[in-house]
Amino acid sequence: GQGCRIMAYWLFKSEPNTWGWDDQLAKGDAGAEWDGVRNYQARNFMRQMALGDRGFFYHSQKEKAVVGIVEVCAQAHPDSSSDDDRWDCVDIKAIRSFTQPVPLEQIKADPRLAEMSLVKSSRLSVQPVSETEWQMSKPFQVFLLELMLNIHLVKNRFQFGLAIMYWLVTEQALLCLYHVVIS
Repeated sequence: GQGCRIMAYWLFKSEPNTWGWDDQLAKGDAGAEWDGVRNYQARNFMRQMALGDRGFFYHSQKEKAVVGIVEVCAQAHPDSSSDDDRWDCVDIKAIRSFTQPVPLEQIKADPRLAEMSLVKSSRLSVQPVSETEWQMSKPFQVFLLELMLNIHLVKNRFQFGLAIMYWLVTEQALLCLYHVVIS
């Protein structure tokens, strides 16, 4: 039978004055090629990507912050910005904007993210992100939104509730949730 592949997570870096989050949003569901990558390691990461993989969209240069979430909407194919057949790219589409960007300083300040590629080798324009890093780096409101969107899929609501309470306590977000409910 056909095996089941677990979703992978990535980080896509771009200079906002070259290709920013607003440019990505403007492409809508059609998405756009993540073209122009001329690094073998970054190209190889794109060749590993599958449809539906998610990624952080990161503004480099002055802002240095994760500003949104994208999804791979076309697997690796020849990069249309090059006549050299060594270079491939994927297409990505914007999924969700962050109301508050997650700055690099915040990511670096979290010791649990010390091994993240962005922290260790921030020059690559395409980087892998572990599932743990993905969950820890997403802003709280995105976590709650995904929770609300997927609650209908949960079979055991009691276990689900316990897992959420554990997350809230370990991330010290109970106070944040309290303020969201009250206001």
